[in-house]
Amino acid sequence: MPTPSFYKRGLAVFGALTVLATATVAGLKIGSTGTTIASHYRSTLSVNPNSIAANGATTTVVTVTGAVAGSHCGVNATAGDLLSTTSTVHLACRAGTDSATVFYRNTSSTAAFDAGTSTLSVQVWGY
Repeated sequence: MPTPSFYKRGLAVFGALTVLATATVAGLKIGSTGTTIASHYRSTLSVNPNSIAANGATTTVVTVTGAVAGSHCGVNATAGDLLSTTSTVHLACRAGTDSATVFYRNTSSTAAFDAGTSTLSVQVWGY
């Protein structure tokens, strides 16, 4: 039986594609002019940072196995005080080797912010 032509040229899907198991893709490009995503790593953690003074900052180092220094890093709170509408903390991160540093910056110019326990999601993408 001959090999179907889509195996030779790549598979094009016009419409919806449903994957019912884990799909491994070596480099994913979204759109015809997008940048290929070579890797994606994610870690979640529970944090309770120390009180952050007005206009102050603090950090936490997170293990993100597979992360490469300099890769794109994103962080967001998924539960807890850092997610609340009254939080004055701005979150950012920087990827390191198998890690990410999460930065918490209190944007209030007048009051310290003492967050309780929060859950963070840290994601690192390699291009």
